Amino acid sequence: MFIGMLTLTLKIDDAFSLKARRNKVRSLKDRLRPRFNAAVADLSENGIVYNRALIGVAVISGEQKHTDEQLQQILAFTDKLGEFVLEDVKEEIISI
Repeated sequence: MFIGMLTLTLKIDDAFSLKARRNKVRSLKDRLRPRFNAAVADLSENGIVYNRALIGVAVISGEQKHTDEQLQQILAFTDKLGEFVLEDVKEEIISI
C-alpha cells in the first residue's frame, strides 16, 4: 500500500479578507475530495495571512504508479483552475 501526500502553498490574489480566503479554500477542498477521492485539509495558521493558504492532500493506492499519477493530476487540476498561484509544492510517497 502506498500513501501519497502533497503540501501545496497557494497564493490567493483576489482574497482581501479571511472570509474570502476561507471561501476559496473551501471551494478547492470541495472540488478535490470527490474528483480524486482524496483527503484534503487546510493546514494554514488561522488569522495570520489572508492571501495565502497551506493545503494538505493525501491519497492511498495499492500501486506506487497510481499514487504518483493521482498526485500529479491533483497538482495539474489545482494549477489549471487559475484561482491560485502555486508558490511551493512538496510531494512524498510512503510505502507501507
